[in-house]
Amino acid sequence: MSKILSLLFLFVLLLAPVVDSAEESAGSLRMTKGDVFIERGGKSIKAENGSAVYQNDTVQTGANGSVGIVFKDNSRISLGPNSRLDLKKFVFKPADNQFSMINQPGIVIREAKGKKRAG
Repeated sequence: MSKILSLLFLFVLLLAPVVDSAEESAGSLRMTKGDVFIERGGKSIKAENGSAVYQNDTVQTGANGSVGIVFKDNSRISLGPNSRLDLKKFVFKPADNQFSMINQPGIVIREAKGKKRAG
């Protein structure tokens, strides 16, 4: 019995880094219309309502496309036809007071850093 428990404990220890390394989504897509694609890891994926977006993704719309993106921090961005959003960096760690999203190197769409309000 103790051998089985030891093996189970070892299995859980080996599995922990795999579970911890799973990347959290930065947000998800809403109201996709027309041609909307997510470029991830060199591949282009047809986007649908509810599709998750991650740091380093690119969301691109075609001539007839539009999409809304709702991020984990509840901020929202709408993209119209022939638009592109490169999500190079997304940080949302309220416990550490870290919030930022950067679209292109040198271009900040939104950045907020601060302390939690009392109360």
